Amino acid sequence: MVRPAARYMLAAAEHMTPRRQGELDCLCGLYSILNALRLAAYPRRISADVQAELFAAGVTYLNRHDLLNTVLVGGICYDNLRNMARFIVRKAERRHRIKVTLQEHPKKLPAADRDEWMIQQLWAGAPIVCEYMVQAHVAVCIGWTPRRWIIFDTDGRRHVRRGPDGRCFAVVTQT
Repeated sequence: MVRPAARYMLAAAEHMTPRRQGELDCLCGLYSILNALRLAAYPRRISADVQAELFAAGVTYLNRHDLLNTVLVGGICYDNLRNMARFIVRKAERRHRIKVTLQEHPKKLPAADRDEWMIQQLWAGAPIVCEYMVQAHVAVCIGWTPRRWIIFDTDGRRHVRRGPDGRCFAVVTQT
């Protein structure tokens, strides 16, 4: 296998901007799922109408599980984030033929090996939805530098320090 470069960013991120989170809500997880789905589907463009429908599906998921009020003001835990992502991905496939899968960081790997796992996923073209516990935030990782992750975030692209922080899953395009 070829060793990935010292710096890298998903090509899809050069062709779109992240959807923005509202200033008064804690829906960064929902926006991150939608942003990762858009990146994974590239070069296919997901229309604004379809994105709105998938956003509504995420809100519906939260409401059905009595999580909407909690998430709006306090954010989302990883297990609920992953389950909501599965719900949205199923809807995207059934209604719009957007074929992606979620691949979680293997739990048996030590947290220190997460960086290597993330690099391999990104190198293969998969955006990664990550929880950043230090910032109490969820964002999409789209690349790396020697010391930082490049984030496709609801605040625009930025960097966060590399190293284990929270849990994550990749959004992998099915061929």
